[in-house]
Amino acid sequence: MSVSDVDALMLKLAALSDEFEEQVGSRPSLGELLQILGWASHGIYSAPLTFDVKLKGGKRYSGVGATRVGELNDSIFVDAASLLADAAEVSSGRPLSPLGLASFLTTSLKESGILLSDVTREDVEEVTVRAPKKVSKPEIGDVLAIPVSGAAYRMASVVARNRFGTALGFIRGKFQVPRPVIGEQAAACRFPIYTDDRLVAAGAWQVVDHDENLLSLFPAEPEIYHTPDLQWPGMNLGKFGAAERASGEIRLVEIGEAREVGLLDGTYRQSYLGESLEEFMDESGNR
Repeated sequence: MSVSDVDALMLKLAALSDEFEEQVGSRPSLGELLQILGWASHGIYSAPLTFDVKLKGGKRYSGVGATRVGELNDSIFVDAASLLADAAEVSSGRPLSPLGLASFLTTSLKESGILLSDVTREDVEEVTVRAPKKVSKPEIGDVLAIPVSGAAYRMASVVARNRFGTALGFIRGKFQVPRPVIGEQAAACRFPIYTDDRLVAAGAWQVVDHDENLLSLFPAEPEIYHTPDLQWPGMNLGKFGAAERASGEIRLVEIGEAREVGLLDGTYRQSYLGESLEEFMDESGNR
């Protein structure tokens, strides 16, 4: 990158600090600024980036207190993603390597006028970037960003992995930025959905967070449902259908639960292939 390119990117990085102050009322900490970049990196790199900072004297930066990043509007993450995309454009159209991005951030923090709440330019020795790790199988508590139309995402918590497949608990609404959601503020869809892990392994669905607090919004071992007319020799599925646990235990459901889950009108499905689930969540809105 030329000197003018670096200067332009520095101004955009400084603008993120200004935008944070406008939204929250005070300057971000260094940790909060890097967290914004990490969340925004999802759309540029194969997985969100993480950062380490060494301060003068060899001390490792550990951040200060609780983060306020979850309170921010999507606009700041869009601007952060734009900064990373611009960096890719001026480096032959490819995302900066972790080493190149680390060098840019180190230079920016040490030489530019970025104002932060907890460190100054004299405090920073070096920023390093941890390369994203390939995720082959999601873990319980992981948060997935699932792309839908309109360049948006549905966010889902990995609730369980058992003989039925991988159960995803969805947060209501669509998100313009694939960022983590805060458990206390999240509105959960009623029933988790079982699917497979292929699109996680392929990188189409990316793990953007790990938040076990979200698990409390969903049943720990989601059941699957069976209609009463299912041909199951020797099994009584009741008048309105039944729910089956991964352990094999069966319980009969009442009419209200059967109606809510979709057994009575035939809309319920036990599981979806990944591609079909993308289409369903795109069409279902907040359901």
